[in-house]
Amino acid sequence: MHKENADNKKLITDFIRILTVRIVAILLSLLFTGNVSIILAGVGVSLSIMSTKMFEKDMRKVPVNMPHLIERLTLLTIIILGEMIVAIGEYFEFENFNIYSVLLLIQIVGLFLFYIVEFDHVIDENLPAQSGAGLIYNHYCVWFGLNLCTIDYDYANEKLGTARIVIMFLGIFLFYFGVLNSLKYNKKGHRLNKSFIIPLVAVCLIGFGMSYYFRESPKLLTIICTLVIVFQAIYFICSNIVSLSKEVEIKKKM
Repeated sequence: MHKENADNKKLITDFIRILTVRIVAILLSLLFTGNVSIILAGVGVSLSIMSTKMFEKDMRKVPVNMPHLIERLTLLTIIILGEMIVAIGEYFEFENFNIYSVLLLIQIVGLFLFYIVEFDHVIDENLPAQSGAGLIYNHYCVWFGLNLCTIDYDYANEKLGTARIVIMFLGIFLFYFGVLNSLKYNKKGHRLNKSFIIPLVAVCLIGFGMSYYFRESPKLLTIICTLVIVFQAIYFICSNIVSLSKEVEIKKKM
């Protein structure tokens, strides 16, 4: 019991140090204006995020409650998805509503399905002695990606050329990277082969290329982006169903 208390105290101390770095950086940023202020705050937050890697050994001594952690991370993701729905609300007003409004909603549904299948259905919540740092880092990518997609929705009807394509597909790439990098935490029947990722990457790259070609057409960009997201969601769901079916067949033969 004494050792457990010592490990807990050490971990608390580590997190206090991380929090101190973030607070100092933010306070220093308040002393400046413009880009300097933004850079200082950004560096401080980034360092505090990356510094958790230094304390991963201490974190493993105090295993995280995986079901609780996954629940918290999922709730935060759903909140961000809710913000995305709010962002497209203006396209559902009577004077703005059209088929492209529906396509934007389908994009959000596709991203939600891709995420929820992984983190609510196929991830293993009973993994031994996990620090939880890996899942948290992966969710930073998921959250940044979704927020970039939300920014893109603000300009869904505008011709921004290359800038919009970069924002849109950087958000999509970050989102899928964060989710797919969590496949190692899946249940045994849902551990997909690395080759399964090839079609996902290929479709994203094809979508990016087509979007760049049609960069001056906001409507075509919306259609292409929707097709990419819908394909990814359907492919991911079907791959997990096939993987589980194979696992069941193997168990029956045994």
